[in-house]
Amino acid sequence: MVIGNVYADHSLEHIREQMNDKNLLKRNGECQDILESKNKWKFLFSRKDAESYYVDIEGSYPTGIDDGYGSNKFQKNFAGVKSDFKLFWYELNKDDKDDDWNSLIINVLEYLPKESKPENFISIMVFFNADYKKAEYKKLEDLYIKAINEGKINFGTNTHLKYQKDFFNEAHNFSETRLVLGKESWDKGNWTNVLRAECKAFPSEKKLNVKDLRKDVRKKIIKKKTN
Repeated sequence: MVIGNVYADHSLEHIREQMNDKNLLKRNGECQDILESKNKWKFLFSRKDAESYYVDIEGSYPTGIDDGYGSNKFQKNFAGVKSDFKLFWYELNKDDKDDDWNSLIINVLEYLPKESKPENFISIMVFFNADYKKAEYKKLEDLYIKAINEGKINFGTNTHLKYQKDFFNEAHNFSETRLVLGKESWDKGNWTNVLRAECKAFPSEKKLNVKDLRKDVRKKIIKKKTN
C-alpha cells in the first residue's frame, strides 16, 4: 500500500483547494456508514501545523471508544495530510484475552469529496499473527504508549506532539512498505474492513456578494421612501 510522503510541501493547487467549500478540513464533516445508514457521525478537525490535525468524533460512530490502552479513540486523534488530499490517522487496538488479535487500525479520509466517488472514508484493521509479525506490533505499541503517557501529563506540548508524530510516522511507514491489500492477503487473515463511509463538509452559510448587497440596500431605501 504505497501512500507516499505525508510531510511533503503543499503545492499552489493544495492552497487553492483549502478555500474549497467542499473541503472537510476547512468546514468539518458529516458522515454516514455505507452499509449501515443508521450510523451517522461528525468529524471535527483542529489544525496543529501545516501537515497535521487533531480529529474528534461525535455521534454514532460504529466502533468502541476504548482502545485497550486507556485512550479515548473519539478524542484528539493525531492525523497527517498527504499532498493528494488524503488525511490519515492510526490507532492500536489491544485484545487483553489474546494478543493474536492485537491490531493496527488505519483510517483514510479523502477530504475533498468527488461526486463520481461518494465513498471517501475507509477504516481497515491489520493483524499481526500471519504475514505481519508481533515484533512489528511491539515496535508500534512502544511508540503508541509513549505518546499516550506524555499526553496524560503534557498534552499538546512540543514533546507530546513529537511522540505522536513518531508513532504516526512508524505506522505510516508500515502501511507504505509492508501492507499488502487484496483477496489473497485478506484470506490469510492479515486485514479486514472496519468501516466505509460517505463524508461531506458542513454546508456553508450563504454570503451576499457586492451585487446582492447593493440590491438589498436599494430595496430598503425604496421601502423607506414609500412609507
